[in-house]
Amino acid sequence: MFSLIAAAYNVAPYLDDFFASVIAQTYGLAGVELIVVNDGSTDETGQIIDRWAARYPKLIRVIHQKNGGVAAARNAGMAQAKGVWIGFPDPDDILHPAYLTTLAQAVDPEATQVAIVANLVRYIEETDSYADTHPMRYRFTKGLVSRPVHKTRDMILQSVSHAVFRRAALVAHGLRFDPAIKPTFEDGHFANSLLILEADKMISFVPEAVYYYRKRAALGSAVDGSRDDPRWYTTQIETGYLSLIKLAQDRLGHVPPFIQINCLYSMMWRFRYLVDQPDRAALLDRATQATLRDNLARVFASIDKDVIMRFHRAGCSEMHKVALLARYGKGLRDPQRIQPVKIGENLFEFQWYEDPALPVVLHPFVNDAPAKILAKAQEQSLFLGDPYVCQSRVQIRVADGDSVHFAAADGRKTCFRDRGLDLGAQIDGAQLDHLRPV
Repeated sequence: MFSLIAAAYNVAPYLDDFFASVIAQTYGLAGVELIVVNDGSTDETGQIIDRWAARYPKLIRVIHQKNGGVAAARNAGMAQAKGVWIGFPDPDDILHPAYLTTLAQAVDPEATQVAIVANLVRYIEETDSYADTHPMRYRFTKGLVSRPVHKTRDMILQSVSHAVFRRAALVAHGLRFDPAIKPTFEDGHFANSLLILEADKMISFVPEAVYYYRKRAALGSAVDGSRDDPRWYTTQIETGYLSLIKLAQDRLGHVPPFIQINCLYSMMWRFRYLVDQPDRAALLDRATQATLRDNLARVFASIDKDVIMRFHRAGCSEMHKVALLARYGKGLRDPQRIQPVKIGENLFEFQWYEDPALPVVLHPFVNDAPAKILAKAQEQSLFLGDPYVCQSRVQIRVADGDSVHFAAADGRKTCFRDRGLDLGAQIDGAQLDHLRPV
């Protein structure tokens, strides 16, 4: 039923935990094969793998090869896999004892499922604790979800470690991991290529199937070091995300929301890392910065305004929504959102974001009369030295029985907003007094 392929490179300290979690599966191991590819490790990884394989020869198959990277290692394992479903667990992670049993129970014999996704829970090595706080936790809050791939929207898949894929579909399309995608996302590209090619098939998200993702104390994983690799800003976007966009356009005639959101989710981490961080941006030479700007423009050309407006994952706050809509020609944020903040007795600050090239003039009114502005300020955020977004702030007094609204000089509607919730175009003193602290 299951072929598990683990690409192992210098993971000796974690292998015993990984193997023990596979052996402890409640699912019958006669229905499982574990193919471990030692990708030219220079520590004791190879010896530890061989010891476990000697103890469980009917379960574990070992491939020793020269170092070629995780994509080449997984491809080598796939070439020997025989299971109906193929999974790619990382050998520094841990499987819940019921992991495979729960995945098997989610298989619908009447449906043409192409992938089944498990719940990703962090194992924090430093504190020996677990945290169900992964940014994609939202995919599992509604119980078991099965739907056609093309209707998944933000139920996105960015890696292969915590999912299994129907081998027949992989074989039919000749899919392999692309070793040119560096430093990461070769697995996200692999998974989403399959989903594009099988967009009419079903995908299931199973919260009870728990995969423990190890957050290493030494921060030595590929993901931990990716932001210091120039290819994270160039090669990975070109060979990973832009090639997915092209595949979708070629095969489907459009870029479906699940691919748009996948790309937006990933690009957000780059903006969050570089906005107002000149020291980090200084690590990128001019050519890399120019390539990053061009790549981002090409990605966002295929992301719809509606997708940006509705997206709130990966820290895509109001600031970023306004900035991205303006930067990539998607139009203005409508209505204009205003965040109120209580700063003293009957004293409130109102904040909003705007396109640096198109300043927003807002006039505050208290009880339908122009309000006296006690203070105002404006700050500008930068991305790679370029204007990214401006934040404007005004302070006014509002008593308990007062009502407040803002009028935009360009006639646009306004809306007060608090922690992602729209509060309407008018707000009163009692509501302002009950705002949550920033």
